[in-house]
Amino acid sequence: MNQPLLLTGFEPFLNVSINPSGEVARRLSGRVLESAAGQVEIVGAVLPVSFSRAPMAHSEALAGLPAPPVAIVSLGVHRGPEFRLETRAGVRYASVQPDNDGQMGAGILLDGPEQLETPYDLIACESWLVEAGAPATMISG
Repeated sequence: MNQPLLLTGFEPFLNVSINPSGEVARRLSGRVLESAAGQVEIVGAVLPVSFSRAPMAHSEALAGLPAPPVAIVSLGVHRGPEFRLETRAGVRYASVQPDNDGQMGAGILLDGPEQLETPYDLIACESWLVEAGAPATMISG
């Protein structure tokens, strides 16, 4: 059995009629990658742009995997020209934009640790993107 890698993106929102993050998750779903540890199958999930519904949709995507994932890669979109690699995630939303349900995110607190650092080598990921001609930068989430 292939090891799953959960790849998430988002549905369209605000003035983004086609969200590239969701398109990447949808189009790469089912692809199998070769790794030193064996084959990894990408399982794509398109999440709602909803502060209240996205956490449950993410949990459902995880629960639907045939085995624990080797990694979870979450994509988003922003107005800048570069890929932004986030080194950590937090439990506090800071968005000043409303979601697709009209809810403002600022002040929403999720369950879990205050911050989670990624265990992955984002310096290498940034180098790969730059070598491929794609501008990239690392940020702290």
